Amino acid sequence: MKGPSLGEWRRLAKTIIWENSEEGRRCLDILALSYAELPHHLKWCFLYFSSFPEDFEILVEKLIRLWIAEGFVKHRAGETLEESAEGYLEELVRRCMVIVIYPKSSQRCRIHDLLHDFTVAEAKEVGFLVCHRIPDDQDASRLDSSVRRLSLYGGAQDYVSHVKFSTRLRSFLLFNSHRRGVISFHIIPTLKLLRVIDLERAPLAVLPEQIGDLVHLRFLGLKRTKIMSLPSSVGKLRHLQFLDVLWTDIRTMPSPVWKIEALRHVLVPPGVEPQMVDVCLRNLQVLKVVRTGSWIDSCLGSLTSLRELELTDIKDCHVDALSSSLPKLSGLKKLFLEGMSIPDCLWTSTSFSSLEVLWLSGPVRRPQQPSSDGDHWPPNLTELILLNTRLDGDLIAALVNLPELSYLCIGDGAYTGKEMICSRGGFPQLQFLLLSMNELERSNLKRWVAEAGTMLRLRSLKIYGCRKLALLPEGLQHMTALKDLTLRYMPPEFCSRARNGGEDWPKVRHIPSIIIEAIGGSFLIPEDGCTVRSM
Repeated sequence: MKGPSLGEWRRLAKTIIWENSEEGRRCLDILALSYAELPHHLKWCFLYFSSFPEDFEILVEKLIRLWIAEGFVKHRAGETLEESAEGYLEELVRRCMVIVIYPKSSQRCRIHDLLHDFTVAEAKEVGFLVCHRIPDDQDASRLDSSVRRLSLYGGAQDYVSHVKFSTRLRSFLLFNSHRRGVISFHIIPTLKLLRVIDLERAPLAVLPEQIGDLVHLRFLGLKRTKIMSLPSSVGKLRHLQFLDVLWTDIRTMPSPVWKIEALRHVLVPPGVEPQMVDVCLRNLQVLKVVRTGSWIDSCLGSLTSLRELELTDIKDCHVDALSSSLPKLSGLKKLFLEGMSIPDCLWTSTSFSSLEVLWLSGPVRRPQQPSSDGDHWPPNLTELILLNTRLDGDLIAALVNLPELSYLCIGDGAYTGKEMICSRGGFPQLQFLLLSMNELERSNLKRWVAEAGTMLRLRSLKIYGCRKLALLPEGLQHMTALKDLTLRYMPPEFCSRARNGGEDWPKVRHIPSIIIEAIGGSFLIPEDGCTVRSM
């Protein structure tokens, strides 16, 4: 049975006085019924939203990591744990209990405020999790010895120094900690049963050497902390599945880390080169944002379970090794390549049929002997971002027929052609298109042809800095699904054509939201076509 719709939740939220009215009690009953109908495993997953602050938008990939680390996700035949967890989330979305925000490459999710209040109360009632807002909660200093999971919102510096933690604590999460000063988590090594530690954004500078004694630890989140190095004892965490040190000042990783066979997701700052030698990481699903180096030749091809990979600082000397190793990773779903030379195996190999999200930043090494029937992009791409790739006129011709592409960004230096032709029936699933060519010396696009019947599902179009583009394409008026058009950093004469009464107005008058920012001035056009604001 499907739960109340999102609209129903919102209507209820606007009309009740929580718990003190008949409407409030009715809402509680509806919430309790929707929750009671959930299968047992989904109840735990749903209650986990109580650990996040109200209105908090959490990265879907992080939520999935936490669910797995907590042990909520069970293996299903033919699926990875991550895929099973995605199925759990989809079921909660289907029941209108969770809201997902796109695009796919950086999906976030949240729950309605009303649902959040319910999860916090229910989680505490059943002994699942306790959350405290520091310093607002009067009883925050009285931590029950039975607490298994603890979530803190706000400054925790003083709190962790004087509160007696339960030795039974399994999970410790910290949100919105004040960045000033430095916090000491000397208490952590005494919590031997910890499975999850998430200290994102905490002003933590040093991780105790005794962290290696937490033998049950599955998730270690240190993103955006002040950490500059990890103790080598982290290599003793043989059950560690998820390690996130993105946006820290870490420059090298202890070599024992790469010996942890349980690792599933490793996220490090750009510039860190893995010290991999003869590794056995058969469970590794996600590896980012690592620097390309000698390990590519010796180890990358053996990481056959990888589903997401981000590589930086690719040089000419790495291309042959990448061309040999990447096709072996046939299960890749997301791939990010950045550097001075992008290998051509993406077009010459048929091993990338699972790839859904592709981000290329840097000059592409084109096939020396192009196929007689044109370029072949990975066939199942849903999201494509191109920056500084310097691709020529054949680019669009090869992209228009991708059957699943819904999100396309052609950024600065990505396209060197003077003309862009989108043929009839092309881009059948495209919903978002960004053309951003702010670097004048590399912006050659002068003419864009969009034939009638192309991009019929397009909902959002953004054109930035295409200063040589003369006019909007004729086919724009046939894109009836288009909901918003944004023109930024465009020449005044181009923008004038798109205004009410301008030559291009008939092409765009059906679009509900139009925002125009010309070089030297800006304005917004509502549905009636009148200028309402100058910036």
